[in-house]
Amino acid sequence: MFGRHRAKIRSVSGVYDSALTPIKDIRIELAAENQGTTTSVVFMIELKNNDAPDLVVSDVGTNSFSNVIHLDPDYFGLETDPQLGQYASANEAVLAISPDGGAVGGAAPINFLVNLSTGATTQFNGYNSGPYGAGGVNGLATDVNTGVTATDTELNAQVEFYDMANETDIAAVQLPCTADGDQASSGAGIAADPVNKLFLVTASYDACNNSQEGIIAVYDESGNYVETVSGFDNFYIAEYPPAVNPNKRLGWAVLETTEGDKLQQFFC
Repeated sequence: MFGRHRAKIRSVSGVYDSALTPIKDIRIELAAENQGTTTSVVFMIELKNNDAPDLVVSDVGTNSFSNVIHLDPDYFGLETDPQLGQYASANEAVLAISPDGGAVGGAAPINFLVNLSTGATTQFNGYNSGPYGAGGVNGLATDVNTGVTATDTELNAQVEFYDMANETDIAAVQLPCTADGDQASSGAGIAADPVNKLFLVTASYDACNNSQEGIIAVYDESGNYVETVSGFDNFYIAEYPPAVNPNKRLGWAVLETTEGDKLQQFFC
């Protein structure tokens, strides 16, 4: 089975937990996409504390931190490959993990809501469809206003949609022209467009044209397929989510070239 990777960024400074105790030697693993508020949330590990996982809540504009939430390492260790979103209107973080590391025929992904003020956490199982099961969660994005969340999974080329406000399933759908055992056609990065209520899912293989040309598949928040944006050469294997300007219906995708990284504009 093919693997996935994530970019990792080393922090150059520490943060403070709720008791104003400094936490140093940290590495930021994930930052939640959020164009709706000044509050941001990142997932990090403590490098000199057995990679203990934390959520850090901050206001980037004022360079201030409002909370550090210490997560359960049994759930949120790096081996479970956490993915992060932000349900800003409810002041919650959204996380999804693969509890057994995405094993073939393994356990279902688990979705979590974490209150960014109190740290209170709730969870429910995600979809686990296909002959090999879902496998690892490759990407996640959340509508900051409605809480609707989309994930995609490693072993079945599916995109899953969840109503996080009610902690219920919405739909699990195949990427265009794929079957539920087509791992090589699975998606990776996901971006949310909260203005037009869309999710944009990247895939480095175009199953409809049997091509290594990358695509972005667009879905609405009910899981209905809207369109495919094609013409992306040389996506990364674990392609990054696109950056989206919802008001102008345009975005930028990161491509890998022999001359280094390149941005490609697209419209949807």
